Amino acid sequence: MHRLSFQLSAHSLSRTEVGTKNLKWDTKFIRTTASQASAASLSTDKSSRCIPHADIDTIDDASEISAASNASQGRRRRSTGEYKRSKIFETMKTDKNTPQTTVDSVPEWVSQDRLPVGFWNDMKNQRRFFDWAAHLYGIQKHSDWYTVNVDDFLKKTGAGSLLRSKYNSSMAAACRAVYPEHQWHEWLFSKVSKGFWKDATNIRRYLDWLAPVIGVRKMEDWYSVGISQLVSNHGDHLVATTRKSNPEGGTMVSILRLAFPEHEWLDWKCVSQHHNVWADPEACRQMLHRIQEKMGWSSMEDWYRISNKIIEENNGLSMLIYHDQSAQKVLRFAFPDHDWLPWKFQNRSKNVFSDLNVLKQFMDWISKQLDISDFSGWYRVTSKDVRKVGGKAEIWGRKKLYKTLPEVLRAVYPHHTWLEWKFASVPPAWWADPSNQRRYLDSVYSGLFPNQGNKVNLADWYGITTEHFVRTGSGSLLMRYYKGSLPHTLKSVYPEHEWHWWKFRQVSARYWSVKENQREFVDWVARQVPDFDPSKPSTWIALDAEKMKELGGATLLEQFGSVEKLMENLYQATSWKY
Repeated sequence: MHRLSFQLSAHSLSRTEVGTKNLKWDTKFIRTTASQASAASLSTDKSSRCIPHADIDTIDDASEISAASNASQGRRRRSTGEYKRSKIFETMKTDKNTPQTTVDSVPEWVSQDRLPVGFWNDMKNQRRFFDWAAHLYGIQKHSDWYTVNVDDFLKKTGAGSLLRSKYNSSMAAACRAVYPEHQWHEWLFSKVSKGFWKDATNIRRYLDWLAPVIGVRKMEDWYSVGISQLVSNHGDHLVATTRKSNPEGGTMVSILRLAFPEHEWLDWKCVSQHHNVWADPEACRQMLHRIQEKMGWSSMEDWYRISNKIIEENNGLSMLIYHDQSAQKVLRFAFPDHDWLPWKFQNRSKNVFSDLNVLKQFMDWISKQLDISDFSGWYRVTSKDVRKVGGKAEIWGRKKLYKTLPEVLRAVYPHHTWLEWKFASVPPAWWADPSNQRRYLDSVYSGLFPNQGNKVNLADWYGITTEHFVRTGSGSLLMRYYKGSLPHTLKSVYPEHEWHWWKFRQVSARYWSVKENQREFVDWVARQVPDFDPSKPSTWIALDAEKMKELGGATLLEQFGSVEKLMENLYQATSWKY
């Protein structure tokens, strides 16, 4: 049997083997114990139920002690204390690790119903008790106490009054008090004292003990330690306690912060961190600040240079995965008070403006940059202006989602009526659409004749000159499709109306050079004369030249000089001389 690493108390039982069956106590020790027992017997109440003194020379083992006890007490009813003592005796008798003893060697906590007041206040008595219990359990070294079950210990030794009153049923607290010379590791016991893991000092002691066990040599090594390693090394109650006290606790990094607050712990480096660690904005900010320092960035504008690759290369992959692998989402989550502009990111998505909310945000921002105070201010904006303030952001173009600026504005501000022809740049293709031409002319008419309201009289166009029409806006661009002719334009845009070109204030000489146009005019004039008979040449000659000029034929008459010559030119087969 190995020697115990601690010194047993004076009453501890020394024994030598005699034969192969029974163990007898050292004679000198037994006699000393017997004398002490006799003295104690005289000082106690005569009604004491201690086992009577017996002849220790004739008693060899525990079975004889039990028989003598039963004989002296007879068949009277046992008290509760006697019952407990009998159970302990039975345990001592049957447990192979328990040394066989005599009546006089039985300690007070076994032999007496009631211990003296303040008995357990004496640390010497407590130590005697634990030394005795050590023999009872066959404990050979301090570490053997870690395996003792508290409930079994209370039942086997009857130590309830000591453990419950002094140590709140904590074997760890009792061992630490009774054997202070030994460095105890409370977590190795089956149960630690209440509130033990709420003390950061104890958590630090535990991790200091665990470090060499799992190969941790420096602080950085803790990042590779998982929660499972704590659980499998007597730290399961620590993990449970930290999780119970704090819903966000129970992570490796939270435990490390409690134990070593002087060290800066980075959540993302811990292999055992909860996935929702990146649900904490502060954790994301810590990661981003480290990236900022490494990249040499100094302002919030520098973050527009961020990319997924930069974050991944700085141990931030798990953070990216949690935030849908989007660096922009990480920034918005970490710095929610900053106004992030998606189009300014160097690594933005090609379809960033397919989101109408982003597009509206961009257009609102552009309006501030270009000092646009109302919707009409957009008419002077060009693509060059937008590129100047918006960087590479091009939201309309031939290969873009929107082909023109008006398309963008109609999508972003649908409640406003946009007049495309007022913009600084209008694509030629837009004018080629007859419906756009009609919209434009309707708008021009409303501006020229505001008193008409919703009542439109297309004949009002006869009083408008080409110069006047051009001054209304983009008329010159429209007229390119009609060779600069307002009559041609109106006839094409409003084909349902019967147009008489000679009614316009300006009619080109080229128009009158065409005989079909001349004939059309003369026939129309003839229909304006009452009782006119087109079959009689005399009626044609009778047409008033002034009337023809009044009706729009002044340029035509100037060309021929008289009505007769005009008629001869138009109707050469007819004799016009009478």
